[in-house]
Amino acid sequence: MFSVLSTQFRDSINDVKSVVGWQEDLRQLVHGALGAEHAQANTSLSLLNTKPPQKLAWQIFDHCAAVSRLYALFEQTICDLVTEYTGLLPTVVPKFSDLCDRSRNQLRIGIGTILTKWGPDKPLYSSIREESIAAGFADGLRGKPYHLLADAFLVSPENFRSTALGRLFSDLGFDDAISFARKYEGVRQFIETRLSSTETLESYLDLFVRTRNESSHGNISTIASAKQIIDYADFLCELFNAFAILLRSDILKRGTMTGQTQDVAEILHVYTGGIYGASARSNSKLTIGQRIYAGKKSISDATVLSLQIGRDSHSTLELKPGMEFGVSLDIPLKNGTHMYQWNP
Repeated sequence: MFSVLSTQFRDSINDVKSVVGWQEDLRQLVHGALGAEHAQANTSLSLLNTKPPQKLAWQIFDHCAAVSRLYALFEQTICDLVTEYTGLLPTVVPKFSDLCDRSRNQLRIGIGTILTKWGPDKPLYSSIREESIAAGFADGLRGKPYHLLADAFLVSPENFRSTALGRLFSDLGFDDAISFARKYEGVRQFIETRLSSTETLESYLDLFVRTRNESSHGNISTIASAKQIIDYADFLCELFNAFAILLRSDILKRGTMTGQTQDVAEILHVYTGGIYGASARSNSKLTIGQRIYAGKKSISDATVLSLQIGRDSHSTLELKPGMEFGVSLDIPLKNGTHMYQWNP
């Protein structure tokens, strides 16, 4: 659940970081004090030194390309996150009337907006079939199985500043999304260690969006260094992870009420080396290498690394309620944490 999105986003972000670092090294080599000396001994570098761009022009180009690419990746991945979440929500909230008022109202507004802008020759929403725009909403009102139109939650033209993201997640039923992300360990550590607590989540995200907008419209007041761009990239990864955990936790917790989420076991003891003593809470099966979910308020995905009963190791365990066993996972957990399986 959302793991493919997380992996794709992280890989794309790492690609940008790799290019930014390489370009900075190349720029230092070409325009650095040793550039001419190296050029005499290296034919390839000599060719690069023939007509190199001015250092400032090169920096501006890299700055604009990098921050624009980072924002595009972040925006698209947030939209994809909303799309996946709204696709899952009807499975754990089978009655349309049980959705929060804010979500149903935004769905109504969004559908109306899309209908006024839809047209077979208009590129914005032409990929949506006209008859399907309001179909899921109408089915829900009739008490039938329904689906949610993700685009109805994404009609705002605003860039994803902190206030815009707050409204987006509030429309999905999360009034505390920004607060949750602010407290998320990855974001909190980034602010404290990489920014020395000189910024907040909101101020740093808004700075990044403002920098992106200046880059897109040609009014550049400050050129971000390679380190600053890499900082932006890592921050966006942590921010996305926070939102993904928030939405995943909601789906899994709702799923325990409808049967899609199975409460596999509870962690009773925490040992050294990432080993946990657990007690099974249901009839289930665990296998080494299996991806599961674990957490309390915040539920993360995890991989089963080892299984044992007493001193005996097992590749697979058939669990029954009350059965105690040892398990090693690739994430740190605390006593009282529950392990879950998603069975859509």
